Amino acid sequence: MRWAALARPGARTLRPAQVACLDAAWAERVEAPGPWGPRGVVGLVGCGHGKTLVAQLAPLLLGAERPILLLPAALVTLALLIRGALMNAAG
Repeated sequence: MRWAALARPGARTLRPAQVACLDAAWAERVEAPGPWGPRGVVGLVGCGHGKTLVAQLAPLLLGAERPILLLPAALVTLALLIRGALMNAAG
C-alpha cells in the first residue's frame, strides 16, 4: 500500500521507518490475522524516527475501535499534540 497521503504534521512524506511499520501492520491485518484480529507489529525504530506518529496512524489504518498507547509520562503531551494535529487534518 502507498502511504504518500499520510504524513507527520508539517511534512509531506513519511520517513522510511514509518512506512515500513505501517506496511507491516497492513500486511499483518490482511495476510495473517489472529483469532482476535491483527497480532501487531514490532518495529525496531530508533529515537526520533517517528514511533509516536506510527502509533497514532496505525489504529486509524487498521480501524481499531479502542487502541491503547503505552508510553513514558514525559511523552504524553507530545502524543496528544500529534493526535490533535491528526484529528484536525482529518477534518
